[in-house]
Amino acid sequence: MSRRTHSNSVSRIEFSCFVHATEEESKVTNAVLNLFPEELREDVTKNIYKMVTHGYHGNPIVILRVLLSSEKDSENTFSHIVSSLSEDDFQSLVSTIPERFDHGKLYIRVDKQKAYGGNVSLSESDDVIRIVVSLKPHLRSPQSIENFLISLRKAPTRAA
Repeated sequence: MSRRTHSNSVSRIEFSCFVHATEEESKVTNAVLNLFPEELREDVTKNIYKMVTHGYHGNPIVILRVLLSSEKDSENTFSHIVSSLSEDDFQSLVSTIPERFDHGKLYIRVDKQKAYGGNVSLSESDDVIRIVVSLKPHLRSPQSIENFLISLRKAPTRAA
């Protein structure tokens, strides 16, 4: 099932996370891919950017990044994420819009371990996948963003 929205409110969406030396890169990659609608995952896999850096003690750290610049794919992906949240997480997201929104961008952090298991769950820990959603200019007030999130949550689904 795929969410289809046509509100034209998301201009792009970016994902990033760290893969620590103690983690399997393939599992972290799968956790990130689980945040995308199934029909986009194959294309997204081809567009994962990896950068290797080193931690304080010299341990290798891989940074994974995915940027969707297609407005349609970005909005469908964001709709997928919002609709996958539990009711408690959705209410938490809505109630923290003022803290999460800055200069046209909505910042969300989801639990990396839960994403690997196929669940989307908000988290404020360090072991997260960071999501930056660039919203169109008509979404600048907390109320307009809340209304948009509610509309995504209620968006009808249909087969791809």
